[in-house]
Amino acid sequence: NPKVFGFFLTDEPDPTGRYHTQVSAANLKAESDWIHSHFPGAKTFITLMDMGSYTDSNYSNTYNPANTGIDYYGINPYPVRTTAVDFNYIDRAVAAALEAGIPQSAIVPVYQAFGGGGWATNTGGSYVMPTTSQMQTMMDHWERLVPNPAFDMAYKWSSQNGETSLGNTPAMQDFFLRHNT
Repeated sequence: NPKVFGFFLTDEPDPTGRYHTQVSAANLKAESDWIHSHFPGAKTFITLMDMGSYTDSNYSNTYNPANTGIDYYGINPYPVRTTAVDFNYIDRAVAAALEAGIPQSAIVPVYQAFGGGGWATNTGGSYVMPTTSQMQTMMDHWERLVPNPAFDMAYKWSSQNGETSLGNTPAMQDFFLRHNT
């Protein structure tokens, strides 16, 4: 179908096998190459797992266009937490992605649109649902760092672990409606 933009291959594949089943760059390349050969013009997309920390993002030795052939890479630094609210986390994550060989034109902003529930952070707390003001600050950072992304995305719509999310927050739904129109 010529209207198909692309395919989301996987969410945060683990190159090490430490956190989830190990996913090799070669396997991602085979999937991306197959899609590109069978669906000319279609794009491939993954989100990246940050192998560093909240204060020191790291995507080196993971995935990039050179080793996977994937077109777009979602970067998902979620800055609003019970232990810290640091919008510069976005800046650090984008810098780390660029350093790992992902061009700015291939970076897809992933916005934090959830909080609470049973999800723990790597800073010892939990995520907090951003306010619309905090979301605007996030978008301002992204706009400065990746001014014209091919697309962007909000994570997430539904509640899976007792959290508040975009799907049950009318003010945030209105915010994203304005953002997308």
